[in-house]
Amino acid sequence: YAEVLKSRNSFAVWLSLAGTAANLLMFFILHLFGQESVSLDSTPNPWEAWILSHYAGMAFMMLPLYVIILAALVHFMEHRHDMWTQLYALPVGRQEYVMAKVSFIFLLFVTAHLLFVTGLLITGFIYGLAIPDSGLATATPPATLLLRLAMKTVVSVIGLMCVQSWISRTFPHFIVSLLVGILGFVCAGLIGPEWPGIAWIPWGQPMVLMPEVQGEITLPTFGGLTTAEWGSFGYGFVFLGLALFREVQK
Repeated sequence: YAEVLKSRNSFAVWLSLAGTAANLLMFFILHLFGQESVSLDSTPNPWEAWILSHYAGMAFMMLPLYVIILAALVHFMEHRHDMWTQLYALPVGRQEYVMAKVSFIFLLFVTAHLLFVTGLLITGFIYGLAIPDSGLATATPPATLLLRLAMKTVVSVIGLMCVQSWISRTFPHFIVSLLVGILGFVCAGLIGPEWPGIAWIPWGQPMVLMPEVQGEITLPTFGGLTTAEWGSFGYGFVFLGLALFREVQK
């Protein structure tokens, strides 16, 4: 609750709101001018293509970068004025600060993604009214597909979120967290989702989301989850554990 109060009107919150709105506007314009990544007539239900187009455009580039910047911004609020010293003076366990930061980043991400899902439904209906031939105004959005993509998106960033949170907490300089995150992102992008080992790189796990969903690549599946999703949970567990252990040792 304290993290929420501190972050009101912060750049992290505005990035989530304005960034989501900008993405939705960009995708709407791309569809309006016929530059979408997935054509609306490529699926029996035009809503399927509309949803896939939005996720395909968002998952590869915007999703990892958003998590990288978000983790750096949330931790920088304490680094900027050396607030960690004052926080440690409070009668609160140090592990609680770690959990509060990670939980807040996760909550902010989920909120932004819910806005993204709501926005793509609203803009899709508006597009359907503006261009009746698209069929979006008369067809029914596939709730199962949308729920599946939303859940897979959240799972895909858990590992990256914890890795970047650990980096952002360890190094007080904002630029260090961004530099490491962007270098990891660029390297994963250069390797590409086709490389089998990309599923075990935290910056690459969100990138394989849509290629796997669209059948462009095949990932081994265990217990209903792909190796990339298991890897995301694994990185999350390890780096959250490292962060908690670090606080105990201080």
